[in-house]
Amino acid sequence: MTKGKLFSALALAGCLLAAPINAQAEKAAGWVGIDFAPDSYYAYVGAVAAISGQDLASQDGWVLRATAGFGQYDYDTTAVPSGNVDGDGYGGDLMIGYAYFFNGGNAKALIGGDVNHNNLDPNDPTSKTDGGEGGVKGMLELNVNAAQNVDLGAMGSYSTSFDTYWSRFTGTYNFGPVKFGPEVLFMGNDSYDQTRFGAALSDIDLNGFATGRVYAGYASTRGQGDDGMYGGLALGKSF
Repeated sequence: MTKGKLFSALALAGCLLAAPINAQAEKAAGWVGIDFAPDSYYAYVGAVAAISGQDLASQDGWVLRATAGFGQYDYDTTAVPSGNVDGDGYGGDLMIGYAYFFNGGNAKALIGGDVNHNNLDPNDPTSKTDGGEGGVKGMLELNVNAAQNVDLGAMGSYSTSFDTYWSRFTGTYNFGPVKFGPEVLFMGNDSYDQTRFGAALSDIDLNGFATGRVYAGYASTRGQGDDGMYGGLALGKSF
């Protein structure tokens, strides 16, 4: 996986997935997680706060959201004598937005800025995403209770930093103690495009300490990077 995948994956992603896992009737929520894909990993942390003083789980209002992450990766290329490039990358975003609740669901829209930075060893002269770049980032999220115990979700973001995009579509069935269902993700930037097909187990109660989410599947990549299995886990806590 290349540098671009790192910041798109739950880069959250994010993006990975980068959203509170189980926002309860509280004023703020935080999350932390790690995402694995072929030849890479990405660790991230994030938080969201209700700046209008509303209940995050049920009331309309303004929200402030921030994430940060770090990852390492390598990829093959004929552009360097060794045929392989090792890299590390880090980045983050800060966005403000509005949450709206309606009968059977909710929607959010956010906008702000983000920055991504990548270091390569050795230097890859063909890389389109080497170094650092800041940009404007927007995000949309929609969650709908489609039927009894069945929820549908869609979340996506785009940043002018390296033309990075990330989106995830989910369907979950509430079994009571946990939720389970399929997920499809589309992500990419100036260096690659990737599609992921998998499934996730969410709302795992960890004795009140936090809620968990685990996921796995297969990633198909065009551009820099390899195809292969992906997976990860995340913990979320409301306050």
